[in-house]
Amino acid sequence: MRRLLTTIATGLMMAITAKADNYFTASLTAEEQALYDQGATIESFNPGEHSRHFIVHISATRKGKTGKAAELANPEPVLCFVFGMEDAEPAREEGRSMAEFHYTPAQAEQFLTGGLTACTGD
Repeated sequence: MRRLLTTIATGLMMAITAKADNYFTASLTAEEQALYDQGATIESFNPGEHSRHFIVHISATRKGKTGKAAELANPEPVLCFVFGMEDAEPAREEGRSMAEFHYTPAQAEQFLTGGLTACTGD
């Protein structure tokens, strides 16, 4: 059951991400649009927050094995997309529906992949 819900959530986030062009870019400022066009974006899934976007400056990174922070001399701006509660609720509803009808993880993935194809066919 947990694997099924994880598969569903992952697939729906892929579909939501594919629709980000239409959903988020309609309200971008000129600076945000420039960052988006450059590919300077990051995504965050935080169902405790509202969906939004904003510019951040990443000022430090962490080393993989040691976990030590390394400060960046010239932090570059990055456009951050937060997929929040408005995006999480439809994913939960779809997951409940699939669980109710006893979808296997393979069936859920097939359904979500088909949904992604439909989303990107604009």
